[in-house]
Amino acid sequence: MAELGVEKKSKKDKTLIFCQTGISSIVRQLSRDLLCLLPHCRPEAKYGREPLADISEVLDLRNANRCVFLQLKKHRDPYMWISNSPNGPTAKFLIENIETLDRNFGGNCRIGTRAILSFSQDFDRDPPMKIIKRMLISVFRTPSESRPFDHIFCFDFVDNRIWFRNYQIINHESQEFREIGPRFTLNPVSIFEGTFRGQIIYKNPDYVAPSKHFKTAVKQATIKNKKRMERRTFNKEKAETLFRPHDDINDVFNS
Repeated sequence: MAELGVEKKSKKDKTLIFCQTGISSIVRQLSRDLLCLLPHCRPEAKYGREPLADISEVLDLRNANRCVFLQLKKHRDPYMWISNSPNGPTAKFLIENIETLDRNFGGNCRIGTRAILSFSQDFDRDPPMKIIKRMLISVFRTPSESRPFDHIFCFDFVDNRIWFRNYQIINHESQEFREIGPRFTLNPVSIFEGTFRGQIIYKNPDYVAPSKHFKTAVKQATIKNKKRMERRTFNKEKAETLFRPHDDINDVFNS
């Protein structure tokens, strides 16, 4: 397994944040929010429909050793790839519950400041989560040359998902915080040994593709609609067989 090498950052470290063509507006805004919060990251032009394995060439041309790549599949399912170059590994996540800075959270922080990284204890329970933790540290840890700490990046592993929150430190002594945003959830999918290629060294057994959820929802809606139509037909046939007593008043109007 490739070593991540995040124990000590150097000035040569460079992280790119970019998207694939055809992404939605909310995913594009999320990439802008990440660039705003991570002063050590650099933007890159949109990536086309070429194979993802060729992204390693982009990183090589830009002298970058890691990247955050945002992708949209089937026009509705956003994914985040975090990769180390040139030897990997690469982690793939499904992004859920995105709320960007446009929501106007109550907190705020200065541009270019550093963030304290907070991880729940679940990240140390098994090797795959330890790898993911080190990869998140390599991307979200701001170099020491930046301004002092004034906010916290929180990563909590709950319900087999990574919940990201960003809080402003209002008072260090009283530990008073206020959420800044953005917020999103990362559902781990798999970890590759190389840079967007190589052997799959971890595959989340609890992950269910959104397309399967969509097919299940469509199937359930079809069954529900079929039962409703059958019930309507049954009620109509039953109403026709019911005995209706003769009403003499109706004969007055029919004559």
